[in-house]
Amino acid sequence: MDMCISDDPNFLVRIGETGPKILCRYLSRPATLRGRKFDLRLCALVRSFDPKSLEVYLHDKVWVRTASEQYSQTDFEVYEKHFTVMNYDEDGSKMLNLLHDDFIKEFDSDKGEGKWAVTFEKIKKMLKSTFAAISVAAGTDELETPFNDVEPDSKDKVQRRALYGIDVMLDEELNPYLL
Repeated sequence: MDMCISDDPNFLVRIGETGPKILCRYLSRPATLRGRKFDLRLCALVRSFDPKSLEVYLHDKVWVRTASEQYSQTDFEVYEKHFTVMNYDEDGSKMLNLLHDDFIKEFDSDKGEGKWAVTFEKIKKMLKSTFAAISVAAGTDELETPFNDVEPDSKDKVQRRALYGIDVMLDEELNPYLL
């Protein structure tokens, strides 16, 4: 596993020389759950990418993925504090595995009654604008999609179905960020 954290643009440009990397902005003040950094996995079915009739269905359940250690803005080399897909270990002693309904209860208890409903609306708004931007690109040849093998002039290029797993992280103000 390779994780580098830096605020030096020269370093960030050079790091790609060691192999493929994903570069993203580090969310330094994430929302936490029981003191652990977490993210949410959502599922969306896209029935059409046609900009005139974009059709997206978002599942109303989320899957919570947590770090296995308490979060802090230090010790960046300790990935158990910073990686949110660490909700497993050999003996299960550090696992935090919450089902959707249990997560909602705990979220509202910790963040304030009704906060999940407000936060989920923010997530839906963010995803709606994201898929709208993708649908515009899908109407052109600028977007690589699973449907690039379809004839360019075919309506099927924007009307095919696809199921997406979407990862979202919240900051401490409960604003969503697409990962």
